[in-house]
Amino acid sequence: MESQTRQKGLIAWFTYNPVAANLLMIFIIIAGLISYWLMTKRMMPDVQPNIVSVSVPYLGAAPKEVEEGVVVKIEEAIQDVKGIKTIRSTAREGVGTVTIELTNDTNLEEALNDIKIKVDSIATLPAETEKPVISKFEFTA
Repeated sequence: MESQTRQKGLIAWFTYNPVAANLLMIFIIIAGLISYWLMTKRMMPDVQPNIVSVSVPYLGAAPKEVEEGVVVKIEEAIQDVKGIKTIRSTAREGVGTVTIELTNDTNLEEALNDIKIKVDSIATLPAETEKPVISKFEFTA
């Protein structure tokens, strides 16, 4: 005369075996603590941004002059460099900046050298411009 039907399944098995359920819980907690201690933790991750910046001072020039005389010429000169993902340009009063984002598989040093060569070979920059400043972005701790 059984009034209750016995359930089948994993959860039902654990309800009838509370020691096994407690042992499983302790095992999961210990495995989590071991994983936490073995996990690599860093304040600053090892990430290279792969971004190169070309900045050209053009003292006394309006943004329109900077765009036409500097920014467009730099964009045209570097457009065939391998590994470029995006090119963003800013023309402000007295300075033009071109920011080049490279793909992750691109060698940053090689691309930086290619960009330097291309920018240095521009012969038609206005005489009032200063020497282009070419730099790569780096994280500092």
